[in-house]
Amino acid sequence: MPSRSDVAHAPYGSPFANLIFARRKDTGEVVHVRDVPSGLDLTLLCPATDCGAPLVAREGSTGRVKHFAHHAGAAPCAWRETAAHQIAKAVLAEALWLDLPAVTVEFGGTSRTLRAPKRLKFDEVDVEHRLNGLTPDVILRKVDKVGTVRELLVEVRVTHGCGSEKIGRIRASRHAAVEIDLRRWKTASEAEVGQAVLGTAPRSWLHNDLIEAELTRLKTEAAAEREAKVRAMLERPRTRASTEEGKAAVEHLRAIGQARLCAIDVGRDDVFACLGAEWQAILAMRYLITGHEFEFEPGFSLPTVAKWLRAGPLLHPQFRIFFDAATLGVARRLEPGFLPPSALVRRYFDAALEAGALESLDKDRWERRGDFATAVKEARQREEVRTSRLKRARSCVDGLIRHMDPEIAQRFSRARWERRRIPPFGLTLDALAGSERWNEVTKALDDLEQTLGWFGRTTPCTTLGLPLDGAVARAVAARIAGDAAKVEEKRRRAAAASQEKVDRIERYAATLMGAMEGGAWMEPQRVALLDDDDRQAAAWRDLEVIRRRLEAEAQLAEIRDDCRARLLQAAQARLDDQADAFLHCGNNTLGGESPWDHCLDERSLRACLMIVDRAPLPRRRRR
Repeated sequence: MPSRSDVAHAPYGSPFANLIFARRKDTGEVVHVRDVPSGLDLTLLCPATDCGAPLVAREGSTGRVKHFAHHAGAAPCAWRETAAHQIAKAVLAEALWLDLPAVTVEFGGTSRTLRAPKRLKFDEVDVEHRLNGLTPDVILRKVDKVGTVRELLVEVRVTHGCGSEKIGRIRASRHAAVEIDLRRWKTASEAEVGQAVLGTAPRSWLHNDLIEAELTRLKTEAAAEREAKVRAMLERPRTRASTEEGKAAVEHLRAIGQARLCAIDVGRDDVFACLGAEWQAILAMRYLITGHEFEFEPGFSLPTVAKWLRAGPLLHPQFRIFFDAATLGVARRLEPGFLPPSALVRRYFDAALEAGALESLDKDRWERRGDFATAVKEARQREEVRTSRLKRARSCVDGLIRHMDPEIAQRFSRARWERRRIPPFGLTLDALAGSERWNEVTKALDDLEQTLGWFGRTTPCTTLGLPLDGAVARAVAARIAGDAAKVEEKRRRAAAASQEKVDRIERYAATLMGAMEGGAWMEPQRVALLDDDDRQAAAWRDLEVIRRRLEAEAQLAEIRDDCRARLLQAAQARLDDQADAFLHCGNNTLGGESPWDHCLDERSLRACLMIVDRAPLPRRRRR
């Protein structure tokens, strides 16, 4: 917020002085309050177009700056135009030139520049001049070499932009128009606003004939290109083939008694790459039988189904696009009766709704009916259980084939094996999948897998009529050899780990005590440490005791050396060159021990220092 003492009005639009411009009655010139003397001047009018009352230039009182006020008796005026707006108009009127933005066309997600930005000089200017029902902020005119007058409308945006209604009138008048965005310069200085208006502020075209002509051309080209693409899409061959997924879906519907769900007439459906019964069966399995549900909403909608179809192989590649209204209109014009995938799917689900399989939630959103779900639940569960059992058995047999002899595996046919009665059950695999003896089949297959694998199984098992007798014998022999090799490898790794532990103990002992002393300590117990974890732990504890002892001895030696150094310093200070002899001589107070040998810690140091203090000073030599 501006300071209250800012008498230069640098932050325009200050809340302390909103009205700082006036219009001269005779010339229409816009003047600043700082350029006129204080007091009433009947030639200075309010700049608001619907006011025009005389203004009084007032000196700012406490907390305010110099400003205009309406003369007493004038009607109330809601002055809303900012100072930046007024300065912009004044600058354009005085400069008679303007930097124009590039002429750019944006269409279809791409941008194309038709003309680079340029600076253009003008010959005339009108401010707030009414033109064909319009009142633009500024009209700039330029006369070309042949005398043609060209007009440029300039709108200045400070608080709000040019409205859509006014833009529509500008385009209807075919006048070139530019909008200059001064929102960032609301509180700028007069010079900064002037620079922004002429060149630095963002600006854009509200209307330009070049842009409109280029847009018209691009739209025409886009329409022609769309028609060419649709024509090519429709003329491509539409072959339809059966798919494994579609056949499986049809068979499943028949198995649970719902074949009617893949026999619905929806009209021409050659946009699908598979047969009508198959794509209907796939949709039924996904949305009617399985009961596909989304995470946040119940049921399913047409857009989600269409999105799923476009991502999958059910449609011909050329029809996996999104059919907007324009594309669909061209397709129906070129090929009457054409139906896009979404329309076919809607017809299918509407028919399913009439058949009682669905209920409508809202427009293009459906959900399975509860009674229909109950009707198919048991049949679907039985079919799913049978299919799951067969899939599990076939996957297991495919894995067992890898253990057969290559020649036998090449001649073996799983399909023929399934059609035969499987010993010892006396039934085919399909019959067993729906019977109560399936658990016995599963156990027999698991026994075979464990015997031929590496799960430690060695008991006999039935081969279920599969040519696996030789493979079972080889697997048992290989397992025994492998187990022996694992035992030997485990023993070798244990021995190596134990030797590594002993080596670590020996290295630690050499680090603590030195190579010779550490080796002498290690030698008597080396063999005993190899296979005894308790002895190894005890050795580590012994080494820790030795480490602590050596650290204590080193610490005592350090204290002793420090104390002797202090003793020597005190003796040299008192006895000079006789200090060394005194310290190494026996002393009766110390029991015949010399001070040097007696000084081992702080306590003995104090005793030795007392002796040094009592020692007779050496005689000085006569000159």
